[in-house]
Amino acid sequence: MPEVTQLGVFILCYLAFAQLALLQQSHRQKVWRSAAPAPARERWLRRSVATISFAGAPTALMTVDGPGFAVLLWFLLMAAAAIAVSLTLTWRPGLLRGLP
Repeated sequence: MPEVTQLGVFILCYLAFAQLALLQQSHRQKVWRSAAPAPARERWLRRSVATISFAGAPTALMTVDGPGFAVLLWFLLMAAAAIAVSLTLTWRPGLLRGLP
């Protein structure tokens, strides 16, 4: 059961980093091949989703692991998710096109 929670936290962190990456113009061009900047409402929504995901991740880990290990694991999963998003943007940016 803890593995499922850890995988869920990794996915939350991945989605949060992907949302933040799609706020940048260069990444938007890679994903959608469009030079149009994100509207203000979309920027606000993406930042809100990322913030909620980052806040919910350690909370979910603390239900399974102790607070000391949960924070350490959260940082490690965030680093892995950031690397995964950067690799996705490098090799297959079109995969992020399906994000809301």
